[in-house]
Amino acid sequence: MKLKHILFIAAAILLFAALGTAYVKLADHDALLILHFDTYRGIDFLGSKFDVFNIIYLGIGMTLLNYLLARGIFKRDRILGQILAGASAFFALLIFMAVLVIIGIN
Repeated sequence: MKLKHILFIAAAILLFAALGTAYVKLADHDALLILHFDTYRGIDFLGSKFDVFNIIYLGIGMTLLNYLLARGIFKRDRILGQILAGASAFFALLIFMAVLVIIGIN
């Protein structure tokens, strides 16, 4: 299996794990959620649970778009395809951590 496929699979697993975790933890939560907290000013940004899901859906869309771009580019430039795959896995990890922090704060 190629490195780019492994990285895209890892990104998909992270995003669907974030989606599952958010669905389980936020299923019965109807109040506003703290989406951003600053230690100097306190709570900066509030939102609903649908905002958290939109963050995850945006990550899934970005990963799918990067996969399609990497697949099209890979025959001409292997390195760029692997960079797209690595960037997708990195951003999926960041989204997963952000969802865990949002759930942990609330």
